[in-house]
Formats: sequence, structure tokens, C-alpha cells
Amino acid sequence: MTHLNSDGQVQPVQRAPSATALPRLPRNVVALGVVSLLMGMSSQMTHSLLPLFLVTVLGASAVSVGVIEGIAAATDSIARVFSGTLSDWLGRRKPLVVLGYGLAALSKPLFPLAGDVATVLAARFIDRTGKGIRDATRDALLADQLPPTVRGSGFGLRLTLFTIGSVVGPLAATGIMVAGGGDFRLVFWVAAVPIFHAPNSPTNQHRWESALMTRQDFEAPMVVESEQKRLVTDA
Repeated sequence: MTHLNSDGQVQPVQRAPSATALPRLPRNVVALGVVSLLMGMSSQMTHSLLPLFLVTVLGASAVSVGVIEGIAAATDSIARVFSGTLSDWLGRRKPLVVLGYGLAALSKPLFPLAGDVATVLAARFIDRTGKGIRDATRDALLADQLPPTVRGSGFGLRLTLFTIGSVVGPLAATGIMVAGGGDFRLVFWVAAVPIFHAPNSPTNQHRWESALMTRQDFEAPMVVESEQKRLVTDA
């Protein structure tokens, strides 16, 4: 559409932004999605081969493998209960999310270094403790910081990236096993690479802390925008 200005010239009409346009996802949601992709890929590269590694390399029995996996699953479930409650009590999500991802990342080098079943058990315990701490808190963080109009998109993005990592991980592990002559420890070392992208990695701590905004950082502009809309409506 066009209109005539004061000089009689034809100019295009500037369209106002659509009121139904969806806001962009906050950068912390994208950051958490990328971390989920990396950690999902790393975890699946390790866990897809771990039972076979325990039996063929470390000489563990099937019962030992079952005990290790049972302890890992129980640790994850218990940690989720307490981490969610603790984040509510503290009123802050970010420190627990960082701690959870950090523990999981730091456990990765223990797998290629393991010379006995006890070391693998310790690594799995630390890894699942980190997962339990971060999962409930991370979901609460996303719910706090995502506006209702993009809440589903935010959760969907994180889950999609995690699923991609979980699919790529075993495929990468298979390729490395074939190329490396069946070297389990080589696969585990490659799987430890995402540790350098972890939130509490010394080289990336500042970047992740700036990306993982606090709830107040995100809500402040939302409150201002809501107040502005209210004033316009009242006028």
C-alpha cells in the first residue's frame, strides 16, 4: 500500500509489526539445547558400549553390570527429587544446572581410565548424580524463563537437540570402533571431548554464565513490556 506525503510524493506505507508474531527464544534456551546435544552424544557414545566393555575388557559378570546400571538409575531418580526441591528453596536454578552438567562432564574421562569395575561404578554414580541434579532444575529454569507463547517451542528445541545427540552418539561410536580396531578406550576418550564445552569448564565458564541468565534477568523486560501494554490499554 502507498500514500501521498505532504509534498505530494507517493511513499509506501510502513506496516506495523504483527501482534501475533512470536518472540525469539531466549539465548539461554539455545545454550541449554546445545549443551544437551553435546552431552547426549557423549553419554550415548559411552553408555552404548559400556556393558560390552565391562564384560570383555574388565571381565565383569552380568550380575555386576546389572548392579552398576541399577545403582546408576536409582541415583538419577533420587537426585531429581531433591534437586527440584532444593532449587525452589534456594530460589535459583542456574547454580544447580551448572553443577549437574559439570559433574556429568567431569565423569567422562574416568571411563577410558578405568582399570576395574569399581572405577566404572564411581564414574556412573557421578554421571547419574549430575544428570539427576540438572534435569529437574533445568526444566524448571526453562519454565521460569520461557514466555507462554514460545514455551512449547523452547522445550521442543532442547529435546530435539538432545535426541539428535543421542542418535549421533552410537553411530559415531560404531564408526570409531570400526576405524580404531575395536578400541573401547579410544571411543571413551573421544566421548570426553564435550567436557570442554561444559558450563563449568574454565575456558567457557564466563560464556555459559552470561548465556544462562537468572530468572530476574529475563523477567525484568517482561514486566516492563507488560506494564507498557497495560498503560496503552488504559489510555
